[in-house]
Amino acid sequence: GNAVQRSADQSLLEMSDLAGSMIIDNSPAKIVAGKSSYDFATETVQVSGPMSFDSGAGYSLVAHDVNVAMKSQMVRSQGMLTVESNKGYSVSGSDVSYAMRSQQLSSPGIVRFRTTDGYVLDASNVLVDMAGRRMQSLGPANGQTNLGTFRAARLLADLGVRTVTLSGNVQLRINQYVIR
Repeated sequence: GNAVQRSADQSLLEMSDLAGSMIIDNSPAKIVAGKSSYDFATETVQVSGPMSFDSGAGYSLVAHDVNVAMKSQMVRSQGMLTVESNKGYSVSGSDVSYAMRSQQLSSPGIVRFRTTDGYVLDASNVLVDMAGRRMQSLGPANGQTNLGTFRAARLLADLGVRTVTLSGNVQLRINQYVIR
Protein backbone atom coordinates (compact mmCIF):
# COMPACT_ATOMS: atom_id res chain seq x y z
CA GLY A 1 0.00 0.00 0.00
CA ASN A 2 0.84 3.68 0.03
CA ALA A 3 0.97 6.15 2.93
CA VAL A 4 1.39 9.94 2.82
CA GLN A 5 1.64 12.47 5.63
CA ARG A 6 1.13 15.87 4.00
CA SER A 7 3.24 17.78 6.56
CA ALA A 8 4.85 17.34 9.97
CA ASP A 9 2.26 19.78 11.36
CA GLN A 10 -0.60 17.40 10.52
CA SER A 11 -1.29 14.34 12.65
CA LEU A 12 -3.07 12.62 9.76
CA LEU A 13 -1.56 9.84 7.68
CA GLU A 14 -3.46 9.07 4.45
CA MET A 15 -3.25 5.46 3.23
CA SER A 16 -4.42 3.44 0.27
CA ASP A 17 -4.46 -0.31 -0.25
CA LEU A 18 -3.92 -0.92 3.46
CA ALA A 19 -2.90 -4.42 4.57
CA GLY A 20 -1.56 -5.09 8.02
CA SER A 21 -1.34 -7.38 11.01
CA MET A 22 -1.97 -6.82 14.71
CA ILE A 23 -2.34 -8.86 17.88
CA ILE A 24 -5.79 -9.06 19.52
CA ASP A 25 -6.23 -11.23 22.61
CA ASN A 26 -2.86 -12.88 21.95
CA SER A 27 -4.01 -13.96 18.48
CA PRO A 28 -2.75 -12.65 15.14
CA ALA A 29 -5.27 -10.61 13.16
CA LYS A 30 -5.14 -9.25 9.61
CA ILE A 31 -6.81 -6.14 8.23
CA VAL A 32 -7.32 -5.16 4.57
CA ALA A 33 -8.85 -1.86 3.44
CA GLY A 34 -8.81 0.44 0.45
CA LYS A 35 -8.65 4.17 1.19
CA SER A 36 -8.09 5.09 4.84
CA SER A 37 -6.46 7.60 7.12
CA TYR A 38 -4.80 7.30 10.52
CA ASP A 39 -5.04 10.15 13.02
CA PHE A 40 -2.04 10.06 15.36
CA ALA A 41 -3.67 12.45 17.85
CA THR A 42 -6.83 10.36 18.38
CA GLU A 43 -5.31 6.97 17.44
CA THR A 44 -8.17 6.24 15.05
CA VAL A 45 -8.35 4.81 11.55
CA GLN A 46 -11.08 6.11 9.23
CA VAL A 47 -11.84 3.72 6.34
CA SER A 48 -13.81 4.93 3.32
CA GLY A 49 -15.34 1.96 1.55
CA PRO A 50 -14.88 -1.73 2.32
CA MET A 51 -12.69 -3.20 5.04
CA SER A 52 -12.11 -6.84 5.98
CA PHE A 53 -10.67 -8.10 9.22
CA ASP A 54 -9.66 -11.69 9.95
CA SER A 55 -9.00 -12.53 13.58
CA GLY A 56 -7.12 -15.49 14.93
CA ALA A 57 -9.78 -15.60 17.66
CA GLY A 58 -12.36 -17.40 15.50
CA TYR A 59 -14.24 -14.63 13.71
CA SER A 60 -13.97 -12.35 10.70
CA LEU A 61 -15.47 -8.96 10.02
CA VAL A 62 -16.47 -7.21 6.79
CA ALA A 63 -17.61 -3.58 6.97
CA HIS A 64 -18.08 -0.41 4.95
CA ASP A 65 -17.25 3.16 5.96
CA VAL A 66 -15.84 2.54 9.43
CA ASN A 67 -13.98 4.31 12.19
CA VAL A 68 -11.62 2.12 14.23
CA ALA A 69 -10.40 3.34 17.63
CA MET A 70 -7.07 1.51 17.91
CA LYS A 71 -6.62 1.93 21.67
CA SER A 72 -10.06 0.56 22.64
CA GLN A 73 -10.30 -1.66 19.52
CA MET A 74 -13.83 -0.39 18.87
CA VAL A 75 -15.21 -0.44 15.30
CA ARG A 76 -18.05 1.92 14.38
CA SER A 77 -19.68 1.43 10.99
CA GLN A 78 -22.06 3.78 9.21
CA GLY A 79 -22.53 1.18 6.47
CA MET A 80 -23.14 -2.55 6.68
CA LEU A 81 -21.03 -4.57 9.10
CA THR A 82 -21.00 -8.38 9.23
CA VAL A 83 -19.23 -10.54 11.81
CA GLU A 84 -18.90 -14.22 10.93
CA SER A 85 -17.95 -16.82 13.50
CA ASN A 86 -16.16 -20.05 12.71
CA LYS A 87 -18.91 -21.70 14.83
CA GLY A 88 -21.55 -21.51 12.08
CA TYR A 89 -23.30 -18.20 12.63
CA SER A 90 -23.10 -14.55 11.58
CA VAL A 91 -24.41 -11.23 12.87
CA SER A 92 -24.88 -8.16 10.66
CA GLY A 93 -26.41 -4.70 10.66
CA SER A 94 -25.99 -1.04 9.73
CA ASP A 95 -25.02 1.77 12.10
CA VAL A 96 -23.20 -0.76 14.28
CA SER A 97 -20.60 -0.54 17.03
CA TYR A 98 -18.41 -3.63 17.50
CA ALA A 99 -15.98 -4.11 20.40
CA MET A 100 -13.25 -6.44 19.12
CA ARG A 101 -11.91 -7.37 22.58
CA SER A 102 -15.27 -8.37 24.12
CA GLN A 103 -16.83 -9.43 20.78
CA GLN A 104 -19.98 -7.41 21.48
CA LEU A 105 -22.02 -5.76 18.74
CA SER A 106 -24.72 -3.14 19.29
CA SER A 107 -27.03 -1.11 17.08
CA PRO A 108 -30.19 1.00 17.37
CA GLY A 109 -31.22 -0.45 14.00
CA ILE A 110 -31.94 -4.00 12.85
CA VAL A 111 -29.36 -6.65 13.72
CA ARG A 112 -29.55 -9.96 11.85
CA PHE A 113 -28.44 -13.22 13.50
CA ARG A 114 -28.15 -16.17 11.07
CA THR A 115 -26.94 -19.75 11.41
CA THR A 116 -25.70 -22.00 8.62
CA ASP A 117 -28.67 -24.37 9.20
CA GLY A 118 -31.26 -21.65 8.55
CA TYR A 119 -32.17 -20.22 11.98
CA VAL A 120 -32.94 -16.48 11.79
CA LEU A 121 -33.44 -13.82 14.47
CA ASP A 122 -33.74 -10.17 13.43
CA ALA A 123 -34.17 -7.55 16.17
CA SER A 124 -33.78 -3.81 16.58
CA ASN A 125 -32.11 -1.86 19.38
CA VAL A 126 -30.00 -4.76 20.69
CA LEU A 127 -26.61 -5.79 22.06
CA VAL A 128 -25.21 -9.11 20.84
CA ASP A 129 -22.53 -10.91 22.86
CA MET A 130 -20.88 -13.01 20.14
CA ALA A 131 -18.68 -14.99 22.54
CA GLY A 132 -21.57 -15.78 24.92
CA ARG A 133 -24.07 -16.20 22.06
CA ARG A 134 -26.62 -13.96 23.77
CA MET A 135 -28.74 -11.02 22.60
CA GLN A 136 -30.51 -8.44 24.75
CA SER A 137 -32.47 -5.33 23.94
CA LEU A 138 -31.21 -1.90 24.90
CA GLY A 139 -34.82 -0.70 25.22
CA PRO A 140 -38.01 -1.56 23.32
CA ALA A 141 -37.34 -4.05 20.53
CA ASN A 142 -39.13 -5.45 17.53
CA GLY A 143 -38.15 -8.05 15.02
CA GLN A 144 -38.80 -11.48 13.57
CA THR A 145 -37.78 -15.12 13.77
CA ASN A 146 -38.54 -18.08 11.53
CA LEU A 147 -41.91 -18.37 13.37
CA GLY A 148 -43.17 -14.80 12.98
CA THR A 149 -42.84 -11.18 14.12
CA PHE A 150 -42.71 -9.64 17.60
CA ARG A 151 -42.62 -6.38 19.54
CA ALA A 152 -41.80 -6.04 23.24
CA ALA A 153 -40.44 -3.70 25.88
CA ARG A 154 -37.58 -6.15 26.54
CA LEU A 155 -35.89 -9.00 24.67
CA LEU A 156 -33.46 -11.60 26.02
CA ALA A 157 -32.23 -14.38 23.73
CA ASP A 158 -29.92 -17.34 24.19
CA LEU A 159 -28.71 -17.78 20.63
CA GLY A 160 -26.94 -21.06 21.40
CA VAL A 161 -30.13 -22.90 22.42
CA ARG A 162 -32.41 -20.63 20.34
CA THR A 163 -34.70 -19.32 23.06
CA VAL A 164 -36.18 -15.82 22.92
CA THR A 165 -37.81 -14.30 26.02
CA LEU A 166 -40.03 -11.25 25.47
CA SER A 167 -41.49 -9.14 28.29
CA GLY A 168 -43.58 -5.98 28.64
CA ASN A 169 -46.34 -5.13 26.14
CA VAL A 170 -45.57 -8.19 24.05
CA GLN A 171 -47.14 -8.42 20.63
CA LEU A 172 -46.51 -11.63 18.74
CA ARG A 173 -47.71 -12.71 15.31
CA ILE A 174 -47.05 -16.39 14.58
CA ASN A 175 -46.92 -17.68 11.02
CA GLN A 176 -48.95 -20.87 11.45
CA TYR A 177 -47.82 -22.31 8.14
CA VAL A 178 -44.26 -22.57 9.43
CA ILE A 179 -45.17 -24.81 12.39
CA ARG A 180 -45.60 -28.50 11.51
